[in-house]
Amino acid sequence: NRVCLEVMYRAGLRVSEVVKLKPGNIRWKTGELEIRNGKGGKDRVVPVDDETMSWLQRWEEARPKAGGRFFVTLQGGPISTRYLGQMVDRCAEKAGLDKARVSPHVLRHSYATEKLDAGFTIRDVQELLGHSNVSTTQIYKHVSPKSLRDKVQGNGEADEVQRLAEALAKLPKEQRQALAEVLSG
Repeated sequence: NRVCLEVMYRAGLRVSEVVKLKPGNIRWKTGELEIRNGKGGKDRVVPVDDETMSWLQRWEEARPKAGGRFFVTLQGGPISTRYLGQMVDRCAEKAGLDKARVSPHVLRHSYATEKLDAGFTIRDVQELLGHSNVSTTQIYKHVSPKSLRDKVQGNGEADEVQRLAEALAKLPKEQRQALAEVLSG
């Protein structure tokens, strides 16, 4: 369940794409998910971060190897989109969240919004989500009150520094050390 949540949230996949994911659709070396026959019959490749790949690897090692799907029940049977929706409901309830405001699509929406907030272009997000038309992606581009307040108060630079610090912290240790050597030299 945790890995399904991670993939919906951290890769922005639709529930139908999660249940159809096959072991061969995971590019372990490059950290990418091949989405075959997504909505509208479209194929796409979605890069994911190291943490998501780590979760996928954990499940790969533990999952029953029955069937052709990556996400299966502990008995090896296929999971359904309905199961994922109910699982998200249960998790929301356990977390004390309003189930009416949490759904698999909200996870996808959060993914898109966070990518836009992190500086991805609307075209980048369109590609990641597999939208045919950019107007579909536009619904994720909304102005947040905090963003407006920060711009008016001149906090945009502080936000930029914060995003840079977060990005640097996500670099592998070797890359951080190499960057530190370049900056100190």
